[in-house]
Amino acid sequence: MVVDAVTGYLQREALAGAYEQAVLDAALIDRYRPAAASLINADPSEVAFAYNDTLAFTNTFWGLVATGAVPHDSVILVDRAVYVSHYLALLQARHLLNVSIRVIESGSDGALRLDSLQSLLDERVSFVQLTHIGTHRGVINPVEEAGALIRSSGNAIYSLDACQSVGQIPLDVQLIGCDVMTATGRKYLRAPRGTGFAFVSSRLIDRVNPPGIDGHSAFWRDDDSYELLAGAGRLESFEVNMATKVGLGVAIEYALSWGIDAIAERIASLATELRDRLSANGFEVLDGGAARSGIVTFRSTTESPEATQSWLSTRGINTNVALTQSARLDMDQRGIPAAVRASVHYFNTTEEITALIDALHANR
Repeated sequence: MVVDAVTGYLQREALAGAYEQAVLDAALIDRYRPAAASLINADPSEVAFAYNDTLAFTNTFWGLVATGAVPHDSVILVDRAVYVSHYLALLQARHLLNVSIRVIESGSDGALRLDSLQSLLDERVSFVQLTHIGTHRGVINPVEEAGALIRSSGNAIYSLDACQSVGQIPLDVQLIGCDVMTATGRKYLRAPRGTGFAFVSSRLIDRVNPPGIDGHSAFWRDDDSYELLAGAGRLESFEVNMATKVGLGVAIEYALSWGIDAIAERIASLATELRDRLSANGFEVLDGGAARSGIVTFRSTTESPEATQSWLSTRGINTNVALTQSARLDMDQRGIPAAVRASVHYFNTTEEITALIDALHANR
């Protein structure tokens, strides 16, 4: 369905011309916006297309810096699951703005500790960056409870990395209470690579003046002034891959047609089965937490994660390796340089889990 939507648009564009087809298919191209809004319980005006989660985050973050919403000498809080590209932006801000970065501690299960968050929240905190699900372990952080603490403790901006959770588990930005949420399309939404979106609350958007604006995101009024779009569309640019934008909308609608609750239940069941069978067969499962997602991380006691991943690849089983440089605040603390990551999806089967376990046995 998604592939057909993308290739169909490309074929029409090749015949009609890029500008012409964009006009003809304007409603189709923009379908991602109400679809994404429905997925996360937002208003469509609060959703902006992005090529990936990182650009969605950095455009929003630096747009907040530009207006002073993240001021010099303020404090930024992060959890230990923070992803490399988000943290690098914060390190840049530390060098440029002299902000302090403080880390919210995690419990032994890997979930962020709400008492640690509460102890760090004060009037100096301008920005809190939390991770719903880390790239390197399956624990689901208590982001709704964290949102309640942030809202009651001051005026800090609450940004949520939902890269690994969108399309996998229910997301409601009203319940979470975040001001910003960023996501990618290519993971659990199964959209084309090079797609993603940002949510920016209407209560915050006037404080975002993003870098790299163009004639799509702003109106050039005269020699000395411009006017940004009223909504989150100010984060977008004119020249994008329209075909993949179409694909993102179709992918989100497809997930919605199945129902996120049903998808979450299926993924949780498969992930539990995989973790149980890995543990029963002598592999170290590295996930923890009362609430765990479809991202299953583990390692062998006899070989490196890289070797395990390479072997599974020869058997036609796709896994990945989570490296410490992707989530250093957590993996360094736990002394884990790398882990095999197996992300189960709702289309996977028990038979495929058996094939993975059998392949691991064959490698011993």
